[in-house]
Amino acid sequence: MFTHGWKNYYTFGGVIIELFLAFFVICCPEVNKYVFLSTPIWGVQMLCFLASGSFLWIYGESRKWYSRKHPNSYIAR
Repeated sequence: MFTHGWKNYYTFGGVIIELFLAFFVICCPEVNKYVFLSTPIWGVQMLCFLASGSFLWIYGESRKWYSRKHPNSYIAR
């Protein structure tokens, strides 16, 4: 359905811009303080992000595993 790589110029350009912005925000902490007016993330907040990301990853992987094991089930449809 979608082609990724060098032929899809919009996706390639979007990924390049995203990586540049992520690198810029991460490697230049003063940008976060003065441009985005944000504060550093505390440990408890980071744990919430990691827990929710881990839950979504485990849910997706277990759903794919169950769909492969039971191809005619409701979840696999």
